[in-house]
Parts: sequence; structure tokens; C-alpha cells
Amino acid sequence: MSSLAFGKHIDPNKIHTEGITNISLSDVEYAKADNRAIKLLGRSEIFEDGRVFAMVSPCMIQNTNQLANVEDVYNGILVAGDSLGEVMFYGRGAGKLPTASAVVADVIDAVKHLQRRLWFYWGPEQENCMMDYRDVETRFYLRFSCTDKAMAMELTSGYFGYCHDIRLNVPNEVAFITPLKEEGQLLLQLEEYQKKECITSLSSKIRVIE
Repeated sequence: MSSLAFGKHIDPNKIHTEGITNISLSDVEYAKADNRAIKLLGRSEIFEDGRVFAMVSPCMIQNTNQLANVEDVYNGILVAGDSLGEVMFYGRGAGKLPTASAVVADVIDAVKHLQRRLWFYWGPEQENCMMDYRDVETRFYLRFSCTDKAMAMELTSGYFGYCHDIRLNVPNEVAFITPLKEEGQLLLQLEEYQKKECITSLSSKIRVIE
């Protein structure tokens, strides 16, 4: 889809992917407390310099986001264009009837165009056409186990900048959302933050999409 959208070959093997293995019920509860939801999203964006950012990972989104209501066997595609704005494509993506419908539609399309060709193409892969996900600015939801909640939160601004605190009545645990920052920069800050005596361990790190 990225190749079709941007007219250049995007090697799937170069797309950073993460699953939902590390998502816990605690993360879901923190998301609910902040009027957000956690969704597994495939994202793709082209920047002004022509480089493409593509990634698949769990993301925390606001409940007002159209993708927040996509549940069960349904899939959603949210497209944003300069002139078009945001457009949502929504429908069943699994089950015997939706699958059968897609297969029949493909067969009919092939028969209709049996004597002619429809060309869908994109340019060859270009060197350095993909942006490293660690260079992309994103907000992050971070959850830590700690021995002193007050001290752990007090230290956040010195390492991550002004953070949005998410509060649940959970002992020895803090959770917050950072300001925008490159992921590579965040990883360095995380390394230093976790050296503090009051921090026991990093429990969760999820990208936040506004």
C-alpha cells in the first residue's frame, strides 16, 4: 500500500514491526483512564524530502480518533491528504462471507479485464528512501515500576521534558506521556532515567498518536 500510495518501492523487509506481546491489561487500564485506546496500527507517511516512514506497532490513540472504534473482525484505513483531509475506509476484514466476497470480486475483475491490462506500478527502490523510525518524532506512553512514586515523577521533567501524568491507584508504579521527541533520543534518555535508585524497571513503552 505504501508503494502504491507514494509511487516508489518500499521493501517490506525494511519496515520496523512490533506485535502486541508486550501489551498488558495494566496498559489498557491506563489508556482508558486517559480517554485513549490501544490499537495495532500500520502507519506510512511521506516527508518533504521524499523519504517514507513505515511501521507496524501498537499505538495509543485518543477515543475521538476514528480508528479507536474499529473492533473485532473489522478493519479501518485512515487516509490523510493535503487537500482531501482525512478519509476513513471501514469494513469487515475477516469471516467467511467477507473473504468470499473479496475472492469473487477479484475473479470478476480478472474476467472483465481478460483482454486488456491495467497497469499498477511504482518506481524501483531508491537508496535511503526510507526514514529510520528512530529519527521520527513521536510522543510515548511510559510505565515504570518504582520504589518512590513521588520521586519518580519529579525526575521525569529533567529527562523527558514536561510529561502528562496518568494516575491510577497502583502502588509502586508510575505512567506518563512524554512530549514529542525522536525515538533515538528517547532511548538514550530512558537508559539514564532507569539508573536512578527509585526506578525498578521499565514495564511498558507505547507510541502515542494524537
